[in-house]
Amino acid sequence: MAAGGDAKILAVYSGSYYAGKPALIETKCGKGRVLHFGGTFTRENVRVFLKYAGILSPFSEIVSAPEECEIGVRRKDGTDYLFVLNFSKQPQKIALGKAVTDLDSGETAEGEKSLNAYETKVYRI
Repeated sequence: MAAGGDAKILAVYSGSYYAGKPALIETKCGKGRVLHFGGTFTRENVRVFLKYAGILSPFSEIVSAPEECEIGVRRKDGTDYLFVLNFSKQPQKIALGKAVTDLDSGETAEGEKSLNAYETKVYRI
């Protein structure tokens, strides 16, 4: 099993009968690239792929949060909204990297904030 001419082998298998064969191949496609992976997806695999693609923390200039929190950004009528969901039964600390508006209170929020267990916050960016 060989990679095509424009393919770049990023990883090979180290064990079993696949030893030495390509496990992860990158191929250019237009202005982008495609990763071909032959294996089982794990959290660590996905983390490595997202880091390699430069999108592990796409909103890092706006917010940083622990893995227990989900981050989402949505746009409506030209305004961006930041959603932070704490999926943990423990309070979690997030850090807002710029001033945003807390839609619950209407107040400006910035810096370190705490989300209660299972709490969701929505901020206007």
